[in-house]
Amino acid sequence: MLNNNDKLIEHLQNIDSSLHAIDKTLIKQEENLKEHMRRTELLEADLKPIKKHVSMIQGAGSLIVFISIIGGIVKLFLR
Repeated sequence: MLNNNDKLIEHLQNIDSSLHAIDKTLIKQEENLKEHMRRTELLEADLKPIKKHVSMIQGAGSLIVFISIIGGIVKLFLR
């Protein structure tokens, strides 16, 4: 039969084992997070030209709308 000290030691060893398992899990998760962050940075860099192109197309669309409005106003006054 185990006495109280032995039970306490066994319980502390179980806690210690659990903490080691948690540490291992955290290490793996940190590695996964670093890889995810690296991949996210690469994808964001790849998206920069696309974002620039979308901005240019939006600007061109706004310019076309503005020119159309001006043309409509001019045509209205030239009648």
